[in-house]
Parts: sequence; structure tokens; C-alpha cells
Amino acid sequence: MRQDIGSNYTLAVGRAAVSTAASTVYSASVDHSLGQTAFFAVDVGVVGASGTLDVSLQYSTDNSTWVDDTDTPGNDWAATQVTATGVTQINVGNPRARYSRVKCVVAVANVLFGVTSLVGPLRSNPAVDA
Repeated sequence: MRQDIGSNYTLAVGRAAVSTAASTVYSASVDHSLGQTAFFAVDVGVVGASGTLDVSLQYSTDNSTWVDDTDTPGNDWAATQVTATGVTQINVGNPRARYSRVKCVVAVANVLFGVTSLVGPLRSNPAVDA
């Protein structure tokens, strides 16, 4: 079994960076059957005048019906409200169900942001070329 980071974790774009008007959008989900923990990085590029971004964690057993995670020990349920350029994060150290994703609520003005997820350590490593 390989122990390097590239073989033990999966990095994926959960939502491409795009300017979003006031609305609620969701990242792609991560499957915890592949890896024990997850990390969501929300990279905010531009926040319109008086714009805000609220980021929170959701979980699902079937990747279809989603519930806000508000009390699972070991998880970040929500991030500090974003009002300026920067990166905020949600850590899922104790998955409550098979799938997790982040819910992003844009208020007042456009916000340019993207979401990247990291899952691992992977439960099985890819085969090594001989």
C-alpha cells in the first residue's frame, strides 16, 4: 500500500468558481465510503458591495435527500460568514452519513467563489504500476 499523499487522498472541484447572485447553491458531494474524512475549501474571489456568503455542512445517506448538520461532534457545521476575498473551510472529521456536501448561501450581492474537496485517507489505494 502506497502511503504518499497523492495515493491516499482524492482532490476534486466541488463547484467551479463562478460569480453567483443571491441564491443557495450546493457543492458536489463527497462519498465517505471512499475515504474516512473530508475537507471543503471555499475560495472566495470577489464579494459585491454588501454581499455575504454563508457556508454550512449537509449530510445524506442516499446522495439525494439532504439534512443540515448542526450537532455532529468533530465536524465544522458552518464557517464564519464571508464578506471579503479569502478562503474558508469546512472539516468533516466524523461523517454522520455516507455523503457530505456544503451549502452556500449568497445574500445581497454577487459573490465569486468555488469549492474544492479533499477526501481521505482512502480506504484502498490504487494499484501501483510495476
